[in-house]
Amino acid sequence: MSTQRPININEGVPVATVPVTTNDQILLKVMSAPVVYVRQDPKCSLCPDTYKVYIHTAVISDGNFDILKDPLFNAVDDTCCICCKGCSILNFYSPLDNTTIHYNMTLPKCCEQCCREQKCCSCVKYGVPLNGSYGATADLRFGYYARRYGCCSACSTDTWEFFGKMGESRFLVEVECCQAFNPCMHLCPLRLHIKTGDTEVGTIIRSPRGCCGTYTFEIQFPSSFTLEDRLLLIAFCCKRL
Repeated sequence: MSTQRPININEGVPVATVPVTTNDQILLKVMSAPVVYVRQDPKCSLCPDTYKVYIHTAVISDGNFDILKDPLFNAVDDTCCICCKGCSILNFYSPLDNTTIHYNMTLPKCCEQCCREQKCCSCVKYGVPLNGSYGATADLRFGYYARRYGCCSACSTDTWEFFGKMGESRFLVEVECCQAFNPCMHLCPLRLHIKTGDTEVGTIIRSPRGCCGTYTFEIQFPSSFTLEDRLLLIAFCCKRL
């Protein structure tokens, strides 16, 4: 089976060698956190999607997520137009200063989408990638992720592939077929498998949908993951295409 990855859309764009626009203490907390929780905020239909990102010392086994205090980031899916999701930017703001953006996720520009590699003979195709960048702009890219679509199986897993700053494949996140098509999946925990090759190395667990229609994601990071891997996984819990 061919697994032709998307073309490296970072070509010609500066890639980050050091996170020059971020707070080192914030990054140190991300790297040392054993567990991260991403909590979706309740909202009205006209408001942007917002999330709060917390670190915690251990897994919360009883589902009492209200004990989480002092968020690490406030994530806001900003758009220039309510009707146009294509222009949205997922910004990760400092909770202490709503003008400071530590990193963001952006969709490719129109010219980048036109240049993406498409091979009709491939058994694996990719959706639109989301690019991670340090700071408030898309100038210092450090990686991206995209949804994978299988063409040869009637029952394939929901899969996203994550890539590093040079376009190299880093890992996959998968939802099992039986869970992906379960009509009651919002009523029970959803387990997402973090894999390198066929080996599961970590998990993301989405809690049952809350009374306000919101979800909480629990990320158990593999110990070997880089800062960029972790930041992309946090963003993935806020925005998937």
